[in-house]
Amino acid sequence: MGLKASLHLNMDTRNDRKPYWKWDNDNDNMGNLYNGLLRRGLFAPYIDGKPNGTFLAWHPMEVINGNSGYNKKRYSNYEINVALQYDIPFIKGLSLKLSYNRYERHTFIKRFSRPYDLYVFKTTGAHNHIPTNEIDYVKTRDDGNFLYEKYNNDNSYQLNAMVTYNKTFGKHDINALFVYEQYEGTNDWLDGQRNYFISSAVDQIFAGSSDPKNSTLNGSGSEGGRLSYVGRLGYTYDSKYLLEASFHYDGSVNFDPKHRWVFFPSASVAWRISEENFFKNNIGFIDYLKLRGSVGLPGNDAVGGWQWMQRYNLNSGVYFGSLSNGVSASVIPNTEITWEKSLDIDYGFDMQILRNRLSLSVGGFYKHTYDILGDRLASLPSTFGGTMPKENYATIDTKGFEIEFSYKDKIGDDFSYNISGNLGYAVNELITKDEAENIRPYKSELGYNTDRQMGYVATDIIRTQTELDALPEGYTIFGKKPELGMLNYKDIRGANSDEPDGKIDSNDQEWVIKHTKSPINYGFSVGGSWKGLSVDLFFQGVAGGKRFYDKRIEWGGMEETSYAFRADYWTPENTDAKYPAAG
Repeated sequence: MGLKASLHLNMDTRNDRKPYWKWDNDNDNMGNLYNGLLRRGLFAPYIDGKPNGTFLAWHPMEVINGNSGYNKKRYSNYEINVALQYDIPFIKGLSLKLSYNRYERHTFIKRFSRPYDLYVFKTTGAHNHIPTNEIDYVKTRDDGNFLYEKYNNDNSYQLNAMVTYNKTFGKHDINALFVYEQYEGTNDWLDGQRNYFISSAVDQIFAGSSDPKNSTLNGSGSEGGRLSYVGRLGYTYDSKYLLEASFHYDGSVNFDPKHRWVFFPSASVAWRISEENFFKNNIGFIDYLKLRGSVGLPGNDAVGGWQWMQRYNLNSGVYFGSLSNGVSASVIPNTEITWEKSLDIDYGFDMQILRNRLSLSVGGFYKHTYDILGDRLASLPSTFGGTMPKENYATIDTKGFEIEFSYKDKIGDDFSYNISGNLGYAVNELITKDEAENIRPYKSELGYNTDRQMGYVATDIIRTQTELDALPEGYTIFGKKPELGMLNYKDIRGANSDEPDGKIDSNDQEWVIKHTKSPINYGFSVGGSWKGLSVDLFFQGVAGGKRFYDKRIEWGGMEETSYAFRADYWTPENTDAKYPAAG
């Protein structure tokens, strides 16, 4: 009696195949390949059924058709969750639960890269730019001739033992929780590659070159684990006053045993002021109002494990004319590294008016993150010969707010609708970071948000000879003498001075972007239902962030066409152009 058992099984498999194109790395959207196809404009991809390479260094259609090889992935995920729960009959509200989760993922990657032939046809026309159907010669596009295979296995389990207690005594509600959590995980992978295949007919490792110099084999393994004790105690009086306290006592193998365990407490309070008689009797237009606040000290161990142990690198070299193998010390170990920590403070209120049809939630937060793991490089002398470990020293403050609202109502008996929206804002400030003692003030990041970006402040194109002659004697732009059509920049400071020095160089960089990550997020949704038919629309966005479009150099080969708007560049006949002169 009172015993419940549950079993959940989940399996996820995926077979993925796409053309092999080395310049896209492993991106599924294959942006570089698409870009190459887009920018070739109008050309004859095939002439008499043969891939045209007359003005092409490579052929997008041959890649898409798979003649350059393929990139295959096969995933298999297996997950099992088993749980037993026993509600103790002689202690009402007390429940025991034991759960076990097992996860395993197998990944197999196979990449086959093959050279392919392109046909160069003789050309005709006044500028010899029109291909004929007469073959001039055949060339080979070779992005690699190899077969690469990798097998990866992720394996982990999590065991939880839980005790819960929920009880109401008159106006008193008590809920308590205690959890024991144990996690362990391993990762193993093995990969190999063999080069130079005679044909594409057999895409197996054995069919490649038998020369040991044309094959590689590599592999590695890792493991991790964590142990946690979690407790929570909640108390509510008369549905008005809510108090909750909790703790985490966590241990992680990422740290030296003497710094492995850390205690993380937190507490929250709330007051349903709308339940008070003085509020009910005097403020009738507010149906519900709750004030809330919380403070906590959470932590993070995802900082890269085993930095507290001495590690070694495998090396090979020449010793008295013969190849020898050996080991060398890696980064100097730091047995003192520990968890990154933060002080989190949240506060706000929740309110409902118009007979609970309109809901409003407003909240703010402050987060002081400290013991952030970082490098001590900038302040070290250049004569230091070792590789320093990371240390827990950096500090970042984050603050912001979020507003949410929703309105729901009915029209008649059959139609109901809802509208909701949210607005959030968050920024941070770097408090502590390792910086060189002699750093120039404008380069310092202390006291500013961490997502700024430096650049040069462009003034205008040097459009006329009058503008060129007006520049100071000896003026240079990135080491070059100014010319007509050049893009000019603001001369802000010199190498040893905060005054202009008549040279545009790295000393003239400025913080031109305040936020590369948007500090504002927002969204809204509308929905309605009528006689069982419902429609919901959701919109979301971000604002306040900028980024560079850093494309200063256009592709210059005949095979790559540029966008039409690029034609508006400076020439002596087009001095009011949008873009500088072509380089």
